[in-house]
Amino acid sequence: GIIPASILMVLSALMTDFGIYILCSCARRTGGKSYSDVACAAFGRLAEVFTTTIISAFVCFVLIAYMVLAKDIWTPVLLRLFPQLLSMFASRHGNIQVPNEELTNE
Repeated sequence: GIIPASILMVLSALMTDFGIYILCSCARRTGGKSYSDVACAAFGRLAEVFTTTIISAFVCFVLIAYMVLAKDIWTPVLLRLFPQLLSMFASRHGNIQVPNEELTNE
């Protein structure tokens, strides 16, 4: 529902703000300029490599999620604007079902 989602968004924003505050505080104390620098200063070289790996994986997964979301949003829009694309997609990917909409311009 909208109320639990709003509460979770506010909590997420507060946690993000606190996390950035801690990171900035640690960066000032260690002289680091990135997550990796702070991790290296606090826990050593292995933590720096681990942090860099985790951030790289996170960015990769965010990119994949963005691409899936963009496809889910733009496919119906493009099929609505250009109905001729439906036959092109259907010939490449089998039977494509468009939910609850007539795509012909009558």
